[in-house]
Amino acid sequence: ENFIHHNPLKKFESLPFHDAVARVRNIELVTSPGERAFAMLRVDPRKRVNEALVDLSSAFLDRGAAKWTPRNRDKGFLAFFVRLEFLGFAKWRRHARASAKDV
Repeated sequence: ENFIHHNPLKKFESLPFHDAVARVRNIELVTSPGERAFAMLRVDPRKRVNEALVDLSSAFLDRGAAKWTPRNRDKGFLAFFVRLEFLGFAKWRRHARASAKDV
């Protein structure tokens, strides 16, 4: 009666089972940036993130109805999103910009 769609420990299949479970337990102890923001500000950042993604994806997926057309749409959404990363100057985005260079 129990059906497992996929192995949630797949990335750790090379480890003994109890080692894999311990590794996942340690990973789950780390709080996400969204959880930290909520703890400090008492505002759920996911709503603002979702709104931003809707704006970006609608500009990308609009088929010509948006006020501006994204350049190089044929290269895909990830390439479009990465290009936007280089338009800002916020210092706290330094890691994201460095990661975007690899895409």
